[in-house]
Amino acid sequence: MAVAMTNAQIRAALQHMYASRSDISDAQYTTYINLALERLARNHDWFELNRKADLTLSASGTAAADKVVSTSGITALRDIYSVVIENSARSVRLSGMGAAEFDAAIPLPEYFARNVPQCYTLWTADEMLVHPVPDAAYTMRVRYRKWPAALSADADVPELTRKDDMLIFLTASFIWSLLREVDEANRYFAYYKNELAGAVVNADNVPDARLHPNFLAAGHALPEYWRTPFLR
Repeated sequence: MAVAMTNAQIRAALQHMYASRSDISDAQYTTYINLALERLARNHDWFELNRKADLTLSASGTAAADKVVSTSGITALRDIYSVVIENSARSVRLSGMGAAEFDAAIPLPEYFARNVPQCYTLWTADEMLVHPVPDAAYTMRVRYRKWPAALSADADVPELTRKDDMLIFLTASFIWSLLREVDEANRYFAYYKNELAGAVVNADNVPDARLHPNFLAAGHALPEYWRTPFLR
């Protein structure tokens, strides 16, 4: 079971650090904790924030309407890993394009013949565009990384597990910097960087992700078979 500190416990640790200063309210502590939590999420691609969602494409409206896919089923989207369209017979991974690139190459997808979509772009915060416009109501499976949910209630627990020490150190550094205590801010930021470096190494050192068979080759053979210790 993961050791998880609640918002109230993290706040109490910070308050103890600052001798329960009366000029920093509970609400301010929580705001600073959430800012640090978001910054911690930016510093590495933590697996706890990986998500997947199934979206259904429309093929029953006008082409101008069906080119738009609502992403309302995706919460706090940060980055997309992959977009795959599935039906009973096949699957197709779509190519992601930047909004400007998509608009320059395919400004009006509705003027092309309908087919299985091959590419997409995130156009606004809650919709993507696909090309070609779908010719059937396909299921679109999206794998993505989200932003961590903000803490609010005392019992709320950060979505980033086993990282409470880093969160406390980073929040402390941020608060000390606001108080113009540069030495203290740098001291706690150094604590944070030290813990972050170790956590990143551990997160990336996945024992089962060392060998990558070429599953597209016949018999799952490795192109450089001599590199694997399991073949003799």
